[in-house]
Amino acid sequence: YADLSSAGLDLNQAVRLHENAGRSFEGVKPAGKFDLPEEIALTWLDLPNPDDVSNREVLKPYVNGNDITQTPSRRWIVDFGQMPLEKAKKYRKPIQYVETEVRPIREKHNDKGKREKWWQFDRTRPEMKQALDGLERFIVTSSVSKHRFFLWFTPPNLPSSTLVVFADSSEFMYGVLNSSVHIYWANAKGSTLEDRSRYGPTTCFETFPFPKPSSEQEEAIARAARFLEQMRQFLKRPEGAKLTLTGMYNELEAWRSKGGGSEKYAGLEQLSEAHRTLDATVAAAYGWTWPLEKEEVLSRLLALNLERAALEGGGVAGVPVGVEGALE
Repeated sequence: YADLSSAGLDLNQAVRLHENAGRSFEGVKPAGKFDLPEEIALTWLDLPNPDDVSNREVLKPYVNGNDITQTPSRRWIVDFGQMPLEKAKKYRKPIQYVETEVRPIREKHNDKGKREKWWQFDRTRPEMKQALDGLERFIVTSSVSKHRFFLWFTPPNLPSSTLVVFADSSEFMYGVLNSSVHIYWANAKGSTLEDRSRYGPTTCFETFPFPKPSSEQEEAIARAARFLEQMRQFLKRPEGAKLTLTGMYNELEAWRSKGGGSEKYAGLEQLSEAHRTLDATVAAAYGWTWPLEKEEVLSRLLALNLERAALEGGGVAGVPVGVEGALE
C-alpha cells in the first residue's frame, strides 16, 4: 500500500481469518437478460401455473451497485437457482421469458456450462442464499464506490455481483462495517478504479479483525448504528433533501472540507456527528481512544490480524500472501 510505505506497513502480510469465513459473498451473476421491468414482473407474480407453483418463488427484485448509490432502477429478475429444467418449466411465464431473451445467446456461448444450463445464472450463489436464509435483513455494500458505506437490505431483494453481501442482521455488525476503523482497512486492502475503491469479500472483510466487545460496548455500537441509519433516512426523505447516498456523502465531504459551518441541507452536521459517535464507540471496543490517525489504525489492525491468525494456526490456509484479490 503505497501511501503507507514510509510508515513501514506492508498490509499484504494480513491473512484471511477463519472467524470471518463464510460470512461475506458476492451477489449473483446472471450472464444473460434474466432481468425485466418491475411493471411486467408484478403482473406475473400471482399468475397461476398448471402445476400449482407460485411465480413468486422465481421472481425477485434485482438490485445492483448503482441502485443503492444512485437512483433505483426497479428491475426484477427471473432466478431459477439450481433447478433442473423440468422443474423450471413449471413456471410458465418466467421460463418463456428466459427461453426468448436468454437461451438464443447462451446456446452460442463458448462455455459448455453456460450453453447446457441456459436457464440458470452463471453464478447462482447457493452458499450466499443458504447463509441468508431466515434472516429478516442483511447488509450490503457496492463492490466499487466513491464513498464506502454499508446498507440494510431485506428479502426477497436479490443482490447482483456488483454488491458484496454480509450474512448478518445485527446492528453491531452494521456499526463496525460503517466505522472509519473498518473503512480505513477496506480502502487500504482494496484496489482502486479512478476515484473509486473496490471492496473484496476475501481481501477486505475476511482479513479484518473485528473487536471483541463487552455487552455494554456492543450496545453502544448498536445505538450509534441506529442513529447513523436514522440520519441517512432523514436526508433521503422525499419531503426533505431527497439525496441519494452518493449525493449525501458528496455533500458531507464538501461540508467537512469547509470546516463545518452552515449546512446546505439540514441534517449534515448530525450525520457527521453520527459518524464521530460511531467511530468512538467502535474504537472503545478495541480498547482505543479516538480519534487516531489512519496509519495508526492500520498498524494496530495489522498487528491484531497477525495475532488472531497465529491463534488460529495461520488463518485460512492455501492462499499465498498478496494474491487474495485474484481469487475473487
